[in-house]
Amino acid sequence: MLFVWDAEEIHTLWMKDMRFALDFIWLDADRTVVHIERDVQPQPGADDSELVRYPSQALVRYAIELEAGEAARLGVAVGDVVEFDESER
Repeated sequence: MLFVWDAEEIHTLWMKDMRFALDFIWLDADRTVVHIERDVQPQPGADDSELVRYPSQALVRYAIELEAGEAARLGVAVGDVVEFDESER
């Protein structure tokens, strides 16, 4: 899943209603990977107030969620530039 925000800020993701682990890839406005949060585990049954929040570690405009382990399998690293066509969202 691709998240696109209007402004480059510190943004936060959580695992509400997720049933499997994810990798979060955080991208700045230039689509450069600035942080990867790997193997984020679901929290089944947790109330919203108990869910762990995962803020970006830098100003970001985009985030990509992949199944856990996919960032490593694809060789995604901090500093990589990710290309995508935002007009197709």
